[in-house]
Amino acid sequence: MNRAQLRFALGVTILLLLAVVGYYLTVNLSLQRQRQAVIEQLAPDLEPETDHRMQNFRRVKVRDGQKIWEIAAQQARYFSESGEIVVDAPEVSLYFSDGQLMALRCRQGRVQLDVNKQDITAMQLSGDLQIQFGDVSLSTPEATYDSATNVISSPASLHLAGPGFTLSGQGYRIDVAQKRLILHAAVHTTLTIGEKS
Repeated sequence: MNRAQLRFALGVTILLLLAVVGYYLTVNLSLQRQRQAVIEQLAPDLEPETDHRMQNFRRVKVRDGQKIWEIAAQQARYFSESGEIVVDAPEVSLYFSDGQLMALRCRQGRVQLDVNKQDITAMQLSGDLQIQFGDVSLSTPEATYDSATNVISSPASLHLAGPGFTLSGQGYRIDVAQKRLILHAAVHTTLTIGEKS
């Protein structure tokens, strides 16, 4: 084999190796994209930028020895960059000075922390939010709880039911400390006076 034939054989070998490596890289990249698409389809709520995942998440705010609020969830994800905690199916309890409590349940909550990342400033609750206070129940798509003002508010619709009445409206504000509900628009009330015999 002369020198020209050797160079030709070496060149063909190198081209074949490059073609094989390129093929395998293309196939692996394609498989990786397919796997990522399947993961996103099966679990779209998995955010890659999550810093910490927590099981049995619980936070409590106590002032002067008395609970103000408490939030608990089976699972939570913490994002240090935004100072936000995303909780799945949270249960929130707001406590009154007379010992009564208001219970809130929904599909997801987004908890905003203060600049020191120590205290909760707000909670955005969404996904079939149910609020229970004594024998009165309120259902709404979403709401925001502001810890500083102790107010729950939303522009969303709500439906409230209690003994002898139902109430619906659009947009609301609940002053938790005063136990006061203010409806903004489209208010409809139905009263049940008594049973017919």
